[in-house]
Amino acid sequence: MSLGVRVARTAAARATSLLRAVQYTHPPSCPCHSSPNYQGQSQPGLKDARRSFATPIDTARRKEYAFEMAASSIRFGPGCTKEVGMDLKNMGAKKVCVVTDANVAKLDAMEQVVHALNQEGVEFTVYERTMVEPKDSSIREAIDFSKAQRPDAFLAVIDTAKLMNLYTNFPENDFLDFVNAPL
Repeated sequence: MSLGVRVARTAAARATSLLRAVQYTHPPSCPCHSSPNYQGQSQPGLKDARRSFATPIDTARRKEYAFEMAASSIRFGPGCTKEVGMDLKNMGAKKVCVVTDANVAKLDAMEQVVHALNQEGVEFTVYERTMVEPKDSSIREAIDFSKAQRPDAFLAVIDTAKLMNLYTNFPENDFLDFVNAPL
């Protein structure tokens, strides 16, 4: 009687096998993982592992499609704050409202923002009276400031800028128009 020796597969072989199984058994109707070249081919041996659904799939509707997801560009990392003046100038901003609080206004990041805006010749005003966990009165004060300044862009160094932007763009709305009723 001879004993067989079983050799363990390498991590790379296990990962490749798993990816291959997912590739050939994942349904082509999945918008995130579909392949436009998928024509229902399957790898030998994996046909029995194919997933099935409770609702039948209409095979006549198989087709190539594309989707687009628009998102804001987010830049982060050392030195990116120094580029804000260039970015706002490239966007065509003429008058910027920089929104921060008294503590953040003292930090190096705020100094970099002011330097970057001045370097690019972008006109700006700084609102630094925001508060952590603001009350409606402080938010109203910030909104009144932004309505008086009429900026065409906001630079948020703190969250209150979102509300200032909203109510500056919709000045005819009441303060509570955008607040959901409590549950």
